[in-house]
Amino acid sequence: MGEVKISVIIPVYNVEMYLDTCIASVTRQTYSKFEIILVDDGSTDNSSKICRMWEQNDSRIRYFGQENKGLGNARNQGIDIAKGDYILFLDSDDWLINDCIEKIVREIDKNEKDILLYNTKYYKTENEYMYSTQYCSFNVDDNLKSKVLLYGAVGAGGKVIKKSFWQKNNLFFFPYCFEDSSLHPLLFLLTDSISFIQDDLYCYRYNRDGSITTEMGNYSDVVLAYNFSIEELKRRELFEPNFDILEKYFVRRIMGYLNMFKFQSEKYKTLINEYMVFLNTNFPQWKEKYHINITVFGSFASKWETDKLIGAQYMIQEHYAFSSVISQFLPMRGKLDIKVLHDNIIRKNFVEWDIRSKLYGKLDDILNNSDYLILDFIPSLFDILEIKGVGYITKSDAFDEATIEGIDDEVKKIVLGSDEYWKLINEAISCMANLLNSNSHCKYILIQNRLSEYYRRGNQLYGYKNKGDIQSKNNILSKIENIFVEQVKNIYVIPIRSPLYTDELSRYGIIPENLNAALYNDVGWELVNLLEKQYKCRLDT
Repeated sequence: MGEVKISVIIPVYNVEMYLDTCIASVTRQTYSKFEIILVDDGSTDNSSKICRMWEQNDSRIRYFGQENKGLGNARNQGIDIAKGDYILFLDSDDWLINDCIEKIVREIDKNEKDILLYNTKYYKTENEYMYSTQYCSFNVDDNLKSKVLLYGAVGAGGKVIKKSFWQKNNLFFFPYCFEDSSLHPLLFLLTDSISFIQDDLYCYRYNRDGSITTEMGNYSDVVLAYNFSIEELKRRELFEPNFDILEKYFVRRIMGYLNMFKFQSEKYKTLINEYMVFLNTNFPQWKEKYHINITVFGSFASKWETDKLIGAQYMIQEHYAFSSVISQFLPMRGKLDIKVLHDNIIRKNFVEWDIRSKLYGKLDDILNNSDYLILDFIPSLFDILEIKGVGYITKSDAFDEATIEGIDDEVKKIVLGSDEYWKLINEAISCMANLLNSNSHCKYILIQNRLSEYYRRGNQLYGYKNKGDIQSKNNILSKIENIFVEQVKNIYVIPIRSPLYTDELSRYGIIPENLNAALYNDVGWELVNLLEKQYKCRLDT
């Protein structure tokens, strides 16, 4: 191909506090053959003044103003006048890594694809880094396109699109909020020409006050945007041939929004009803397909992996975390009058459930009312506290953060990996296995999650200084799993692709979710395929 030129399109609306950072991140790129198109969508602050100043000082910048017509329209205007071979979308409160465009051009020179995807770093502020995504780290196989459609980042940021592909297919952003997630399925149904850069090149300002995604009133546009998307897919005769994957996509998106409102269901009753009408109208069998009852016992990794299931928020009944198999299945033998104080209500509940062996106490009901129990044993990698004559408590980080009132009895610490620990593990798993094997309704899935032995800095992996200790814990985890698998009948085991990693600013382990998004996507995909048989069986009966 000829000389590569990138058009960076930045829609602008009332972002005077962030605009200089955004534009400067592009002008200082290590690769210089690009243009910046600033489209001011009727700002009422100083944004237009800032744009004009930048245009006067840099010949690569073009500024256009318009009446307020929405983000999608502003992007469309920018695309129409773009001169570049490829279009890069940048929101005006975000910014690019210094060598972003250089790496994009290098990839384009190697693989001239229709769509190029790259990873994103999330920030609370410019100096307060949170985490980076791994959404571009998909295993390249026959399911790649479906994986990208279902699990790839839906935002316009993090994508570079070939302008000739855009024009040939008469593409445009829809005239509603959520214009990017409504366009996402159309993009990936129109092409198999997709390339990935594994680097973190885009910096996303998370939950900025006043942004579209933080204004709850904008969520009324979801149904408008998604109905528009479906009509466009039908017009292009792409809806019926791709019904199954589109059903999964839209059910997954809508369930994610419903999950945001579940603790304020009365307040958002009208909105929730609109979402349900959308699903029932366009995908009338979605409940029958995707209503499988699931209980999760294990780390947040197992919860996040299960969240990858279509309609998972609708199906997951309860999640039991921060709780060892010892404290749950060798339950309290005596009465313990305790009070747990914790700043985080969710972690407080987990500690109380652990102390009271809630899973064990409800297990018969849980197994009879759950189609699947999905578990891992990461929460068993803690020391155990034995309260003499009463029972066992998991000394998790949630427990250590809490103030516990009422434990005045003699307390003994049982060290992880000690002979006494293994004695209790064997007793607890034996008890658990007997209970699980006696139930003929529920099926069991063990996910072999592990603690992270590595962190990532840039594009490089480094082992933690205490990597040996982490490996020892992972060896303990493997041993626990072997004991469990030997005793439980008809269990499906999902291994984990190595290495699991985090970044140097986070605790080793599985937090936050996005650090290992690709790994969780792979496990989630296997869960989808595993449970797909049950979905189809239910449709046949």
